[in-house]
Amino acid sequence: MDIGEEKSIHPAGKKQGGERLAYLALAQTYGIKGFGAFSPTYESFTIDKNKAVIKFQNVPNGFTSFGKELSLFEIAGADKKFYPAKAAITGSSITVSAEQVKNPVAVRYAFKDFVIGDLFGNDGLPVSSFRTDDWDN
Repeated sequence: MDIGEEKSIHPAGKKQGGERLAYLALAQTYGIKGFGAFSPTYESFTIDKNKAVIKFQNVPNGFTSFGKELSLFEIAGADKKFYPAKAAITGSSITVSAEQVKNPVAVRYAFKDFVIGDLFGNDGLPVSSFRTDDWDN
């Protein structure tokens, strides 16, 4: 989500990918703790009036966008039309809303063919794209 390249399956930044794989091996295979090895992953969402609150796993220290606006969230109502959403970090959750969606039922993040993610755990590992719906479109 943050170190790939749109036009090449062989990205130039191999060192970061290798380091991330090493962290996973150290954590999963050798049981070493004290560093971030797992990216935050979507767990569930709830609706609070006109907002969706997204909960995640693997967020021990919260989120960061490194000072950028979160611009890759979309939200939809029962009509299944997705609109660009305003998203805000709220501790270890993300709150998502859009003026056009009064009663949200679904949220998507970075759900495109290629994007550079803008949401990370505070350990610097990116949140992968996800969707809360199972619609065909």
